[in-house]
Amino acid sequence: MEPSTKLVGYHTKRNLLQFFGDNRDTSTITLGDADQFKQWLMGQEYAATTIHKRLQFTRTFFHATLRRTLIPENPFVEVQSPAIGMADRQRFISQAETNALLECCPDYHWWMIVALSRYGGLRTPSETLSLRWQNINWETNRIVVQSPKTKRHGKPTWMIPLFSELREHLETSFELAPEGAVWVVDERFRKALKPDDWGNWLADCFPVS
Repeated sequence: MEPSTKLVGYHTKRNLLQFFGDNRDTSTITLGDADQFKQWLMGQEYAATTIHKRLQFTRTFFHATLRRTLIPENPFVEVQSPAIGMADRQRFISQAETNALLECCPDYHWWMIVALSRYGGLRTPSETLSLRWQNINWETNRIVVQSPKTKRHGKPTWMIPLFSELREHLETSFELAPEGAVWVVDERFRKALKPDDWGNWLADCFPVS
């Protein structure tokens, strides 16, 4: 099980215990209780995606419990919540905005984080911080992207062109990188994370005093 999946499971278990208590017999949880749990989650002001994932995990847990004949039915089988994105936070980032952001970057490592995200379309931080210099083929203008997120689905890598906007920043970063550097973005960003855990990475890298 991936660390991120374990984290979802941990928080789902915590919510279930908060709502139902430590001693509630799962076989006594009804369809109505399941609906009330959903309403309770919504009242906690979680993001829609968070509620969706926790209900999904809960359905899976009760399905496994049903298969073991420990409960008469799965009360959460029809309890769902769509993973609605936050549309007001989604918009196109223009070239001018990207350039302004790059000018504010403190060093070339941050240039690469911004450039790989904006011009390469890499998931950040997982794919950005997993990129090695050996993954870049300067001759064929191709980049092999290591993808921790899709690895568990049998797709550990995907490939993108070495776009001209991206190549400019990569060449500069390659010249500035210390001899023998393995990672495109400095390894200190990876060391700030738990193994394979990409959650809250900015807070871990730069804690607020």
